[in-house]
Amino acid sequence: MEEEEESRSFAECQQNYSKIIKPTLKDKIWLEGNKIFVYILFAISVIVASLSIFKLLSYVPFGPEEDLYGEPVPTLDVSFDGGTLTVKQIQQIIFSLIIIFISSIGISYLAERVKMPGLLGILLLGILFRNVSIFNRNLFINDAIGSLLRKFAFLIILLRAGLGLDAKALMELKGACVFLAFLPCTFEAFTVAFASWLIFKINFSFGLLLGFVLAAVSPAVIVPAMLELRTKRLGIDKGIPTLINAAASIDDVYAITWFSLILSSITSGSEDNSSQVWTIIRAPLEVIGGIILGGILGIILWIFPDPKLTSIKLRRISLLLSLSFAALFGTEYLGLETVGPIAVLILGFTAALRWRKLSRLECLKEEKLLKNAWDYIGLPFLFCLIGYQLNLEQLDEGSIAQAVAILACGLFIRCIVAALAVLKTKLNLKEKIFVAISWLPKATVQAALAPVLLDMTRTNSSKFGIYQSEGIIILTVSIISILMTAPAGAILIRLLGPILLTKSRDPPKDDPIELEEKVLNSI
Repeated sequence: MEEEEESRSFAECQQNYSKIIKPTLKDKIWLEGNKIFVYILFAISVIVASLSIFKLLSYVPFGPEEDLYGEPVPTLDVSFDGGTLTVKQIQQIIFSLIIIFISSIGISYLAERVKMPGLLGILLLGILFRNVSIFNRNLFINDAIGSLLRKFAFLIILLRAGLGLDAKALMELKGACVFLAFLPCTFEAFTVAFASWLIFKINFSFGLLLGFVLAAVSPAVIVPAMLELRTKRLGIDKGIPTLINAAASIDDVYAITWFSLILSSITSGSEDNSSQVWTIIRAPLEVIGGIILGGILGIILWIFPDPKLTSIKLRRISLLLSLSFAALFGTEYLGLETVGPIAVLILGFTAALRWRKLSRLECLKEEKLLKNAWDYIGLPFLFCLIGYQLNLEQLDEGSIAQAVAILACGLFIRCIVAALAVLKTKLNLKEKIFVAISWLPKATVQAALAPVLLDMTRTNSSKFGIYQSEGIIILTVSIISILMTAPAGAILIRLLGPILLTKSRDPPKDDPIELEEKVLNSI
């Protein structure tokens, strides 16, 4: 009954669509101004409220251990950080997150207005917050909190990728998917290792460590871009968005696994060969375990909640998110870092198989909810926090030119191998070029892995201090890669998608989501 009512309402919407009067220039100006005023009013009210609640209206003059009345500020144990935070620091974290959220939404809107990706503005905003003293002095983001938010955003990315996979296209392109996931990543890693050995004169093992840091593609850039292409019906006849999304997820797991293996080999030397052998054996077992776990959880979502229940979409999305959180963080707690991301991806894919059979409209509604979660939570926090991690003072300015050269060598080989990976598919030349270009963006994995070696040299200088120069090189090249490829890749995908990809000639009839988007775009 509920589905019939939805169908009738959308049918009426379709009949009335032709009657919609195109808004005048005056109407458009008024609506844009109205949006801006609403945003400013919202931002001011939230900031004033948070400042008042946390008594931070004049917190700068206070000593770090005094409150508004000069009394000592109590400390709280923070179990996940292994240390303590004062109440004031906790208040500053919350206030900083509010500032990041509000300013990221605003800067993203401005970037979109000038036809640039919103993530570019948000990334630059994060860099500004970290490297301009007036912001860095007054904003405080605890590393554990930042990591938690980035993982939450990554979870949304994986779920959106899983729900958006086309099973039929994936079966047809499974060979190309495997080649695209492994070959470009491997060739780029070894190219970067060789180039680093030539240019920086570092040991080949450190070059390979840098290679696998750089070789991971950014799902935070690629997945939303591919889903946007799918909504525009670009390349879907040949399954290009599905191919790229699936391969990107595998690519990340592959790169992170090799990074962990090489880092373990470097730091343990020849003392613990058994642990290195176990790491090699464990990697494929964790992938298989992730597939099995995700499949089981996805099948559970076939049965629960029952489609006859009311508010079915809300129930489904709530259970989907809770199971995904449990899988991602539970496996990480057990030390099985590879299992979680694979399980979340397969969970979304498996659940969507059944949901599409029941009602394609319902599945799209759930994807829409996740899209909103990404647009208003995942995107602002992820890219602002990635930018916030990039401390430009840590850059070795004398190595920037060499870093760009190494990055260019790796990307050149990566694009060629990516095009060759889909050589035997039914894709035409322009589509193969697009696949190669879409394999450029780097951001998420690089921001997480780049500081690891340098942090080890600083926290345990007696043991790892000899690796400090290599740690600085890895961090420098990784920061350059994020700054160059994340915005450039997003822009190229957005610009070249409509040019290089073919639009589907057979859109679904009476597609309510497509109709709704047309109506909203006309306004």
